[in-house]
Amino acid sequence: MTLRSRKLAWTAAGVLAVGAVAGWSAPALLHTAQAADNGAGATAPAPIPPANAPNYRAIVAQNAPAVVGVSVEGRMKVAGPPDFGDFFGFGFDPFGNRQQRPRSVPMRGQGSGFIISPDGLVLTNAHVVKDADHVVVKLTDHREYKAKVLGI
Repeated sequence: MTLRSRKLAWTAAGVLAVGAVAGWSAPALLHTAQAADNGAGATAPAPIPPANAPNYRAIVAQNAPAVVGVSVEGRMKVAGPPDFGDFFGFGFDPFGNRQQRPRSVPMRGQGSGFIISPDGLVLTNAHVVKDADHVVVKLTDHREYKAKVLGI
């Protein structure tokens, strides 16, 4: 799969996710727009009648198996304190500007994601897997799989 087709697949997945969320909230948005058109003014919009609201329990029951936990370990670059010699007057310029030297520190993190394809492709936020060396995906039935980051 080329880089262009992978980007297209990720974009399509994002558009589908946004479209699904917009579709679920469309009745509320339409009801609010109708209230504004009727000259309701600054009154709060009426709640959605239960008959028109989406069945959230069914949505969660249908999609819960696709939700996964993502655990990561790696090293993160941070700006560190000046070297030991800087405290004694060595290693900084005559104008008094101390140099912050980048260093690497261990990092662990957790997040969530969604399985978006039958072959196990997982979509998560970029900040969850950024700088990750080891990624583990945990399913709701407690199975764990090693994963690799395909792109950010």
